[in-house]
Amino acid sequence: MTYQPYSLERPTIARHGAYAALVPFPFVCFILALGTDLLYIRTSNLMWQNFSAWLLLVGLVMGVLAAIAGTAELMLRRDLRMRPVAWIQGGLGLLALVLAFLNSLVHARDGWTAVAWEGLALSFATVLVVIVAAILGRVLMHD
Repeated sequence: MTYQPYSLERPTIARHGAYAALVPFPFVCFILALGTDLLYIRTSNLMWQNFSAWLLLVGLVMGVLAAIAGTAELMLRRDLRMRPVAWIQGGLGLLALVLAFLNSLVHARDGWTAVAWEGLALSFATVLVVIVAAILGRVLMHD
């Protein structure tokens, strides 16, 4: 891996790719949303369902920003465009956003129907897709 100095061609935040700086936010939000869904099912305390809904919203907003930055980086860097794993990782990221959006719609319902079992399944599927995308992102970074 070679050192890439700061460049105006590449969107950066603190000398890191903007995508790399933004992508942890939705990752954490979606994992925490799964956790709060599990806590809601266990306790039936409506606070956990509200936390899930807010975490999904923040994860979606930050995920869209990360997707914009990732698309810009993909279009600006020829070396990335030539690697199939970059396209697969980007597609998985978009799939995670679609799943999270659907999950957010499910969480907009009232009480118990917002989480059990459809919302929990969508939270779990979103986290699985995000984990696979993160693994591919690490492969992409260190290859």
